[in-house]
Amino acid sequence: MAIERALGRPDIEGRTHFDLVGGRGGDADGLLNGNVVTGVQESRFKRKEKECVEREGGKRDGKCLREEEVEKDCTRRVINVNADLRLAGPDGRVLYSVSRPRRDETSWCRGQNPPRTTEEAIRGMIIDIAENVRRDIVPSVEDYSIRFRESTKGLPKDQVRPFKDVVRQTQRDLRGACAAWAAMDQQAPNHPSITFDLGLCAESAGEYDKALALYRRAAPLIGRGGMRRRLGRSAPSA
Repeated sequence: MAIERALGRPDIEGRTHFDLVGGRGGDADGLLNGNVVTGVQESRFKRKEKECVEREGGKRDGKCLREEEVEKDCTRRVINVNADLRLAGPDGRVLYSVSRPRRDETSWCRGQNPPRTTEEAIRGMIIDIAENVRRDIVPSVEDYSIRFRESTKGLPKDQVRPFKDVVRQTQRDLRGACAAWAAMDQQAPNHPSITFDLGLCAESAGEYDKALALYRRAAPLIGRGGMRRRLGRSAPSA
């Protein structure tokens, strides 16, 4: 039911992407099924905490005069929820399959209450799983700014200044900057920054197949982890 609510929620433009059918679905395009396993384990332990042992005037709400570390009886609760889900088409072909494990651990001591009940924790994890399923299978629209790679390492010296000039050009003339990088790619082929930035240019122009090919070409040139670093400056969204 949580997945049903997540999939039935309209997007920011008020559109829904699925007609949801209950029961076995009849002539539906897909049938989502699976199972959820939940486990709760509680254990006892002792923990030292500072506690006021002497108060002004002996009053419960009086100013604390002395604190001591006191050993307290405490409880640790671990909740595990795992959802195994599968979406199959009318011909039985599996279209989507996923396992979504979630874990919640909390502890409290005598005289305290847990920050959330077991039911609240499980409900929160189920809603989170449902939202993840929505993100997996519902189309989404994102608006973001391109960040160009500015590293000139390995670039011939006579190309360093022109490259930096092109980076600055992206702020006022993205199309012209992309054309300049395309020309520079002929003079310094397979340079990681130029190759990656050309991929961003292709993506900003909606040429996604070309962008993917350039990113794949740039990845081994940049090296492990380099594709994830936030390098360069923001360019206008295309």
